[in-house]
Amino acid sequence: MSVTSLARYGTTETPDIVRAQNRKRRFADRKLLNKERAAYNQRIAAAKPLVSFDADDARRLMDLARTDDRSGSFWRKMALAHREGDQMQVRVEPEAAKVWAAWMRLPGVDAFGPTLTQVEAAAGLKPSKGAAIALHINDFLATLVALEADAAASIPDAGPAANFLRLKACFERGLIHVYVTPARAARLADVFAAAGIARTHIVALDRIAGRPEPRAF
Repeated sequence: MSVTSLARYGTTETPDIVRAQNRKRRFADRKLLNKERAAYNQRIAAAKPLVSFDADDARRLMDLARTDDRSGSFWRKMALAHREGDQMQVRVEPEAAKVWAAWMRLPGVDAFGPTLTQVEAAAGLKPSKGAAIALHINDFLATLVALEADAAASIPDAGPAANFLRLKACFERGLIHVYVTPARAARLADVFAAAGIARTHIVALDRIAGRPEPRAF
């Protein structure tokens, strides 16, 4: 047997032993390959920053992106996003993030807020200017009621302002936060003033808008 094994397999070991050694070698090769592939995937993932979206806001943006070519890969990527509690998490390449950021700033999309800041960071861009106003839930509801009443009366911009507040409201740390850009803050401040909304909210909006002088009440 040893002479036959030497002639056929180049070794004096039996065929069963040779086959077992080959299987063991192939298994070790596959294990090393899988380890290298996992390390490669981790490096690729690390190069794509993780962005978290509020689940409700993610659905709204996906509905918009579905028929808007300016959103780039947003809809396709978000369709594969990982759900973590009330957050949708997705990794995005810097170049794709630049397209997302530009689209999210567009009128009608109005995605200014913490998520846009994350997308801008993933794209290597400076964060958009703006901030949030914070309202107690009762103040928020009273503001909506006042704006909707005025919308039915004499202030044409009150209705759109109420819709914007309802759309952008985020519940954080026991308060309703609404994130606004300086331009949006200026428009809201004027509508709030015309509708007789609480002065503290008007002052907060004026500050975000960059108005240097406090308005007269």
